[in-house]
Amino acid sequence: MGMRFLLAAMSLVTALEAVACEPHSITADVAHEWGQHVIPLPQKMEIAAELRIERGRIGISVPHVDSPVLKQAIDELQACIGAGAATGGAFQITLQLGGAEASILDSVPNQDQGYHIFTEPDNAGIYVVARTPVGLLYGVMTLTQLISAKATDTELRMPLLRITDWPDVSERGFWGSDSYQHLRWIASMKLNIVEQIAAVWVDSNGKGHARLKSGREPMVEEGPRYGVQPLPAIVHLEQLSGKGLFEAYPELKARGGEEGAICYSQASIVDVLSDWIVALGSLPSVSDVDVWMTENLHGKGGCQCDDCRQHDRSVLEIRTILAAWRKAKERLP
Repeated sequence: MGMRFLLAAMSLVTALEAVACEPHSITADVAHEWGQHVIPLPQKMEIAAELRIERGRIGISVPHVDSPVLKQAIDELQACIGAGAATGGAFQITLQLGGAEASILDSVPNQDQGYHIFTEPDNAGIYVVARTPVGLLYGVMTLTQLISAKATDTELRMPLLRITDWPDVSERGFWGSDSYQHLRWIASMKLNIVEQIAAVWVDSNGKGHARLKSGREPMVEEGPRYGVQPLPAIVHLEQLSGKGLFEAYPELKARGGEEGAICYSQASIVDVLSDWIVALGSLPSVSDVDVWMTENLHGKGGCQCDDCRQHDRSVLEIRTILAAWRKAKERLP
């Protein structure tokens, strides 16, 4: 009797698994409404049917790659479906780096950030395929947005879908405000830049120093985990009064023109800018530094010394920034 009961129970579990993974077709209107939960909308998306699966019966298969971005993708998926990164289960979600399935991204722009999601032919699982961990993170963000839209405490409605997506613009993001406090949300919108004005100053010996402003540390500490590039910026170059520049180098004060304007005929400004670029470029995960050109001279113009007034002021400023960048590259290739 005991053996028969056990066999009957096993048969019941098998039957329930089959029912749980039986696809249900959906109308075009339902597919459209479901797709509205994805931000931004993918380039190509088809949702043909759905599966209803109890929470905890979905397995996750992941590549063995040491990447903080991939780890974040796994964490996002686990939080959504309530499962560990394990094999098995009535339904399997597989994250895959490269392979033949990634060839669909060969001809799309910014393919290193693209991803491809498709359902297995037997409806036993979903693959998220990308060339890079960032692409996998974006694919997972899309999938979790879809799953979360119709999830309940006990059941997940899994879309049977096919998505190919890529960004039209390689760099997308925010500057200023408190963007550094919202890195996960920024990544969920598939944005990858956070820019903040840095703290810059010159000491009494004429050495330039720069760092992130207090509180902006998440840009370099957490940003890389979300595929978000930290981008420190040197403030508009006519707004450097009070930062020790003119005290250390009084010759840099413009002759005439707007208060705060710089005499770009003096070589010392190149050295200071180079110091700032190197200091900011040396921060963890920073690969680019912005130098903001003069914003507003209020109609008073720039330096009117004999050398400066022979040239277009903006051209002098650009040449100075380029010279500082080249000098910085010698110290920080």
